Amino acid sequence: MKIKIHPSAWTKIDRPEKKISPPDLAYLVCPYRYHKAGEAFENMTKIRNMAVKFWTQGIAIISPQLNGFFMEGSVDPEMLRIGHQQALRACDMVIIADDWYTQRWCREDVSLAKKLQIPILDTDMCSLSDADLERSIRE
Repeated sequence: MKIKIHPSAWTKIDRPEKKISPPDLAYLVCPYRYHKAGEAFENMTKIRNMAVKFWTQGIAIISPQLNGFFMEGSVDPEMLRIGHQQALRACDMVIIADDWYTQRWCREDVSLAKKLQIPILDTDMCSLSDADLERSIRE
């Protein structure tokens, strides 16, 4: 079902029109992990702050962590996964951060980016060989 919003419900913000060129689109790969409810918010705040840094430099961020935050039990995880991989395919680059290699979905994202020859920016300056990455996905 599509939701329609009547144009009269929109609000216009008066500000000088400025030309902004379309930003590069980047997919952020970093772990989505926590053990307690408070840690979830803390982790998402950290990811949000990282995304803000890139946005302010003209790089639009797609973050599967922020997109799927608190959706456990509401949306099929496999549906989220497929949707996030579709988003990754549309990106100009992939940014890997924190201990990305510790989570299987993150390793799968990096593997897909490599297969699609999408450039990868490593904020940790750590790297796994292609063979190690493929082996770790199967574990």
